[in-house]
Amino acid sequence: MKATIKIILRKNYQTKEGKQSVCLIYTSYRRTTFIGLNISVKPEHWCEDRRIILAGEKYHLQYNKILNEKYDKAKEIIFDYYTTPLSTKAFVAELKNREHRNIDFYAFVENELEYLKISKAKRTIENYCSFINKMKEWKPSLLFSEITLKYIQRFHKYEISCGNQLSTIYKKHANFKFLLGLAVDKGCLVKNLYDKFKIRKFA
Repeated sequence: MKATIKIILRKNYQTKEGKQSVCLIYTSYRRTTFIGLNISVKPEHWCEDRRIILAGEKYHLQYNKILNEKYDKAKEIIFDYYTTPLSTKAFVAELKNREHRNIDFYAFVENELEYLKISKAKRTIENYCSFINKMKEWKPSLLFSEITLKYIQRFHKYEISCGNQLSTIYKKHANFKFLLGLAVDKGCLVKNLYDKFKIRKFA
């Protein structure tokens, strides 16, 4: 069964200001899920036929741009899985994953480390910072979309070519795995790619 998407104004709830939520509907295998887009408008500012927000809404241009981007991402997923449509749960996860693809990994980590200073030892934070600085020497910028199993394998080969000992290399992998785990917790990644890359332990 072909999966379908549609942007609608959800009319079963209305705020005190008289606004209703704009949602993306995904249907697959006779199951439907509503995905909130964090946009609410008054019913008179919504065009049902064209599925756009009208000029009566102050931020209609910005909102319509967001709606177009969300719709295009959703449509891209449907085409990528055209013959075997994703379940509603898998679709939501994939949509969230693609929305984070263009986020800079280093910027994300540096922001997270500020929070970790509260619960982690100073030496531990310094260790993560050192790892990120070393990785920047090899890859000055790194988007989430670039982090794949192949990337991890290339990083491993690069470390070997630098003459580093395996014990040191796998410590770096452990750091990378932890930081990717933070990204999974924050919804920037669907899963930790180290699930497919074994980290050896040294005495």
